[in-house]
Amino acid sequence: MNTEVQEALVFFGLGEGFSSEDLKKKYHELALKYHPDRGEYTSETMFIRLMEYKSILENYLETNYSIKQSEKEVKKESDFGIYKTAKKIENDSILQYFKSRKKALIMELSIEKNPELKVLLENLVKARDLYLTLLEKYPDSIWARDTKDSLEGLKVWLKYL
Repeated sequence: MNTEVQEALVFFGLGEGFSSEDLKKKYHELALKYHPDRGEYTSETMFIRLMEYKSILENYLETNYSIKQSEKEVKKESDFGIYKTAKKIENDSILQYFKSRKKALIMELSIEKNPELKVLLENLVKARDLYLTLLEKYPDSIWARDTKDSLEGLKVWLKYL
């Protein structure tokens, strides 16, 4: 979990396992508190911060929901189902990584200095494992060739483990 998400959770007073309903309820409460026309604060700074953090948490929920849904789809156990799930996890994870790093000036490829990279790598390991499962269970699948290409592409990222 990246530092922006952690800051947003603290600001909202939510835990890691929060739901969209929790976010909505807390947002309403804080919007009343921080709105410059109605709340305790006359400056719009806190309200702007509230809006930024809300956006960060919504993106976090969307990404985590997407990955969890993808993992559930694997249970279909068809070669295409496994391939599709692995590809979705791979693409969503890389996209989320670059979205979360767009404010970073330097591309840091050390897990210790880049917590977003750690999350990305954890998700890419899931995708890699699914690709390997597909090749093991369905070696003659029409998706096998692309799966092998995808595994080659993942090596670029997974070398940072």
